Amino acid sequence: MRLQLGSKVDYYINKQVLIEKCPFFAKHQPLRRPGCEPQEEEVPLFLHGCTEESLDAFAYYLYRGSYVDIVKGESDTKCATHAYVYVLAERMFMDELQQQALTNMAREFEALRPRKLSAEAVMRLQRIVYYNTDDRRATQEPEICANGVTENTINESAPTRPVNKMRNLIAYYTSSMVSDMRKNQSFLDTLETRSEFREDLLVHLPDRTSLDYGPFC
Repeated sequence: MRLQLGSKVDYYINKQVLIEKCPFFAKHQPLRRPGCEPQEEEVPLFLHGCTEESLDAFAYYLYRGSYVDIVKGESDTKCATHAYVYVLAERMFMDELQQQALTNMAREFEALRPRKLSAEAVMRLQRIVYYNTDDRRATQEPEICANGVTENTINESAPTRPVNKMRNLIAYYTSSMVSDMRKNQSFLDTLETRSEFREDLLVHLPDRTSLDYGPFC
């Protein structure tokens, strides 16, 4: 099967592998044109936030089960690739690939210490993730019952979904750089215009003394 990104980039992937590993294609199998051989089936990908690097990682993951070996470049480039892979995995309903992207991003942040990404690189990650993923805010609130057991009360007005972990990680990392970011105009503008990023950031600001990426890996 041929996946097309734009007009110049083609990916030839075994159809059975694609269906077995990717829930999106398992559910939305392409229609074959009359007389078309299986390897000639075409799937145009019109995905905002999808890049050639993230599709390289996607294809590599399908056959190898991991993609980190092919991610090259400086830390800011690697982090951007992991962010784009997360975006693509979310759209393809690939939970395991999402977790790999999250873990790889956390490990890249960890490997950077004591250095940090530039403010521009951090805001690029914010744009990639916040503009291209679902909000996925928690809709369950803990409630302590009479017997002391914690239960969840469900907000019936919204679907119950897990918190978006990559957004949480980006906000977590940004919270350690507020003193560096406060002179960055893009950061200040984003705080004004994107309430979900502002709210996620505020969650991590109190008592920020150290960074622990263990929960994200």
